[in-house]
Amino acid sequence: MVTENLTTSANLANGSRGTITDIILDPQELALKSSDAQSGLVYLQYPPLFVILKLDFMELRALSNLQDHEVPLVPLKRNFYVGSKPRTRISRRQLPLTVAYAFTNFCSQGQTIDHVLVNIRKTANFGLTPFNAYVALSRSRGRDTIHLLRDFDNALFTTHPSEDLREEDARLTRLAETTLIDYKLGRYRPISGKSACMSLYHTNASISRTIRVHVAQIKIAHIFCIFLSFLPRFPFHVRHVSL
Repeated sequence: MVTENLTTSANLANGSRGTITDIILDPQELALKSSDAQSGLVYLQYPPLFVILKLDFMELRALSNLQDHEVPLVPLKRNFYVGSKPRTRISRRQLPLTVAYAFTNFCSQGQTIDHVLVNIRKTANFGLTPFNAYVALSRSRGRDTIHLLRDFDNALFTTHPSEDLREEDARLTRLAETTLIDYKLGRYRPISGKSACMSLYHTNASISRTIRVHVAQIKIAHIFCIFLSFLPRFPFHVRHVSL
């Protein structure tokens, strides 16, 4: 499993899975002994120059001189600090890979896995929410390919994760319905010759890029409200913002 976001457009990102198909050794490495080659166990003095990883899924076409889904991976250097007064800087150089026999729901997001064994349980450092459980339980194609490691508390799925969030969702829904009704009834009045209502069309782009085209309208607004598209049960695709 890849442990760094390297080239997300090629699906070479944190959590991407694959198989190492070749290892290219450092030129400084001593020639392999015949006994080592026969046993398949080789002790290296230097990190490999690079490895060839065949990804389970790759969105780009085959690279030159490589097979489909194959990409080269080189060791990366990372610095970190330990201690305090004085702090000691440590540099580590290694391949951005780890064994993928198990991984978190965070690393599994967006993947479809043939067979999944799920452990729905709190860890020593992190709690458990319905959102974590949903990601884990939706990683395969159906209940025949997903198995639970142990039982879990049913309250995880029957108790709302946040009463404050539920109340805020309901308030925003009522506000949206009222705003739309008032808009259709023509209750908004023009301000300085401008339209009294502005429509924002949601896209998958960054909100900063989306709003940039509306800067002139925002500057004359008395009230500017943004309804985030991920809020559940929000009834429209076009949001009307009163000015």
